[in-house]
Amino acid sequence: LGLYAGFVPATPDLPSGRWTLGEGRVRVHGGCGTLVVRLHGPAGRWVNISVDDSAVQNQVVLTGEPQEVRLALDSIRECESARDLIVRITSATSLVDLEEAPWYAGVAVHEVRVEP
Repeated sequence: LGLYAGFVPATPDLPSGRWTLGEGRVRVHGGCGTLVVRLHGPAGRWVNISVDDSAVQNQVVLTGEPQEVRLALDSIRECESARDLIVRITSATSLVDLEEAPWYAGVAVHEVRVEP
């Protein structure tokens, strides 16, 4: 992940990416392409993904398996300037795993990027 806020420190149960603390923010280099967010978390948990200062948003229900969410960015005004974007990933929190990962977290975010 690039620059981020609202995430727990690196954890041994997640070799890449980070768990959110309910609301995480990631800064990515923008463009008019597609925002790709790879994540996973508890089955049935709702996750809101949005881009600050735009109407780009989506709500997904997690399956418990790794998922990829793709959002078109061409509706962002002046997207061709490729300015940095703040992506918000918001969900409920719960205990990850009492034995292996005894901390409260939202969802595991593996990657956030913009494809051309």
